[in-house]
Amino acid sequence: QGANGTLYERQLQALLNLVVKPRNKVCELLISARVGGVDSWVARSRGKAKSVAPPVTKSRAKDQAVSRKLARAKPVQGNDEKLHAALEEVPQLTHLNASQREAVSAALQQTCAVIQGPPGTGKTHVSVQILKMWARSLGLSPLLATSDSNVAVDNIAMGLQAQGVKVLRVGRPEKVNRIIDEITLETALTRELQRAEEELAKEEGQERDSADEGGAPPEKAKAAKDEEGRRKAKGLTPKMRFELQMRVLRSAEVICATSIAAGGDFFSRFSFAGILIDEAAQATELATLVPICRGAAQVVLCGDQCQ
Repeated sequence: QGANGTLYERQLQALLNLVVKPRNKVCELLISARVGGVDSWVARSRGKAKSVAPPVTKSRAKDQAVSRKLARAKPVQGNDEKLHAALEEVPQLTHLNASQREAVSAALQQTCAVIQGPPGTGKTHVSVQILKMWARSLGLSPLLATSDSNVAVDNIAMGLQAQGVKVLRVGRPEKVNRIIDEITLETALTRELQRAEEELAKEEGQERDSADEGGAPPEKAKAAKDEEGRRKAKGLTPKMRFELQMRVLRSAEVICATSIAAGGDFFSRFSFAGILIDEAAQATELATLVPICRGAAQVVLCGDQCQ
């Protein structure tokens, strides 16, 4: 029940999606890497296997070769001209060292990249640079930055904000660092609601002016008088709030949320062009499946391999 119930349900749903839905390159990569033993789940569901445990076979080396090939494959969404221009920008990133620039280059041109290093080696700076170049240089959208840790998500959100990237932090307000309150979903919703109320007040004023002059009220003002469309005092209906959330989310270049939060209902309408998972070594396989199964075309896993 509660948080644990949500965690279980979203991880289970992600695993089921991986089993039953059509697989893109990233999902095929997960299968070849034997994540979660998914193929044996499928076999069991079809009555072809008695155990969900992945079988021990001599095909392990072949699977690893397939995994490497899929990971290094050029993303299907790629634009050759934009990619070439972006790769030419990488040597000019003088605030990064040689190995960091190499990591950025790999993330730009591969379906899956793994960036590893101990604490203090600048992984967060590299993550921010990758997301920025995905958005600005390659024009990819929407993008998701995620982690099992709220602190890690906040750090990436702060880095993106400092770089001028239009970022939106999604999550429970009490779990988010107050320093970045300005870029949270709740704050953005409040701004949108205030703007909508100001527009409605302006329309109502125009309607009154038109009525005073003996003219017919504009059609737009009539629609605005609908109870569902103008409930300022009583707040938004669930449907209106959901639609407003979607509009705000789609306006962001990068959405930042924890891996489990990425399993929320309003993320179900997104298929992300790129997903970056920070502190990947601290997360379970199932936790990382939740964001990846949102349809990622490119994935970057970043973390400390010794954790």
